[in-house]
Amino acid sequence: MALAISIFITGLLTVVSFFGAWAYDEGILSSSILASLFKVFRFPTHTLFWEVFHRTTVIFYSGLLL
Repeated sequence: MALAISIFITGLLTVVSFFGAWAYDEGILSSSILASLFKVFRFPTHTLFWEVFHRTTVIFYSGLLL
């Protein structure tokens, strides 16, 4: 249960920080913590959970559409 909660929180923070980095790149936001957090949260989702993404193609392709 704790693993599922930590994966959910990490995924949620990754999505939120992705939008912060996107807004920073577009010039909507000035330099912010959200934009900086994207570099931190991108690492665990791409490195630590790669096997999960690779096994479940639905998650992989939904991430591509994001």
